Amino acid sequence: MSVAGVDKGELFRIVSFRYQWKLLELFLILMLARVLPIDEFGQSFFFIVVLFFIMELFRLRVTETETKKVKKLYSALSIISPLIGFLLALVIVLFSYVLAGGSRVMQLSSVIIVFWSFCQTPLTFFQSRNEFEKIYKSFALSQTIMVISTVMLIILSYDLKVVMWGYIIYYMAAMISLWSKFPFKLQPKLTKDSFTELVSLIKDNLRQNSVYNLLYYGVLVASCFMYGFSGFAYLFVAFTIGYFLYDNITIFINSLLVPKFLGIDNKELFRLDLVRLSEYFSFIIIPVSAILIVLSPELVQLLLGEQWKSAVEIISIIVFTGMLKGIFEHSRLIFMTKGKTEIISRIRMVELICLIIMSSMMSGLFGLFGLGISILASTVISLVLFFIASIRIARSDVVFSRDYFYIIFAGAVTVLFIGFLKETLYVDNLLILALIVFLGSVLYSGLIFIFNKELYKRFIRFVFNLIED
Repeated sequence: MSVAGVDKGELFRIVSFRYQWKLLELFLILMLARVLPIDEFGQSFFFIVVLFFIMELFRLRVTETETKKVKKLYSALSIISPLIGFLLALVIVLFSYVLAGGSRVMQLSSVIIVFWSFCQTPLTFFQSRNEFEKIYKSFALSQTIMVISTVMLIILSYDLKVVMWGYIIYYMAAMISLWSKFPFKLQPKLTKDSFTELVSLIKDNLRQNSVYNLLYYGVLVASCFMYGFSGFAYLFVAFTIGYFLYDNITIFINSLLVPKFLGIDNKELFRLDLVRLSEYFSFIIIPVSAILIVLSPELVQLLLGEQWKSAVEIISIIVFTGMLKGIFEHSRLIFMTKGKTEIISRIRMVELICLIIMSSMMSGLFGLFGLGISILASTVISLVLFFIASIRIARSDVVFSRDYFYIIFAGAVTVLFIGFLKETLYVDNLLILALIVFLGSVLYSGLIFIFNKELYKRFIRFVFNLIED
């Protein structure tokens, strides 16, 4: 037995497929940002973000385990989900004529929502049973097919519709892959009881996740109305880069560790493991984020192109915000293991209210930069609340070990060193940029090893213990 009841090999595959999926997704977004004009990039991904927001509203988690009831429920879902998909597609097509003069991009987005709706039954089934290997394997395969197809479409045309066709191919492949793994045959049938339960599940999801969706997708959609497709594009790329480590280290690893922490009864051991976890997250997130911030002008110019030069400020702010979230939001584990997940929703609500108030003032004065500062400030407020609430619930003081000092010190020295190299060398190509990143990484790793090589030993043990009982 190991994390979430899976063996070592399965856990390795879960992590591998997850990072294959997410790294390919990051690569594809940055590639499209490079080749498409900003307005076209922003227009395409605006519709994608709207679709993602809609998709999250209908995300379900089923707790029913009795076989007969499960089959009835998923049989009903296999009818309801496609009906919702076709209804939404019809609404999108109508809006494309009424509001956008028959926008082809908007019409293609309706095809995406249809294929997504056919994915929901197997996706909900696997998510509800924590069968993440099947999910991540399907998404990794679909993302690979999408990247190959999009590259071919880009070679043929730089038209903004390549984004929409790419996502159509992605969800078509995901639909085929997920259904191929579904364990039993369904007989599409809708009963009053199953329909009532599905409606109840949708309501529960709306109550639990609506605030988070507004903090992410809602802010992105609002930025388009405030600053146009270009402003939206800047913020979307900033979120994609800035929250990558937070989403794929802090949130993802936390989800794997919940069963581990549920089994810890000793208060001091629980606290110590939580502090160690924060050290390990900081050990990875701080240097990567610091390098991204210091080299953001060069990275933006060389990777994305001159047209993205105005996005440097907002990217730096969101990367810094993501770094803080990645380091300090590990305290979510306390609420998840103590059955206090409603506290997370309450803190998110406070964060959303603060963001609305501050952005309404700052955005008018400083534009997109003001929105970025508002996002950062509201995040800091939520992290302080997470910190206070975690101390009260865990009923112990939070102790910071000396390793925090070594990590922060090594990160600061690395930043100064990279800044010196940037001023000394003429960074006009990716080779010089890669050399600076490599030398900075070597310096950071060396400083940590010199001051406290025990951190490396404990980190390696943590990685191996992650897949042990």
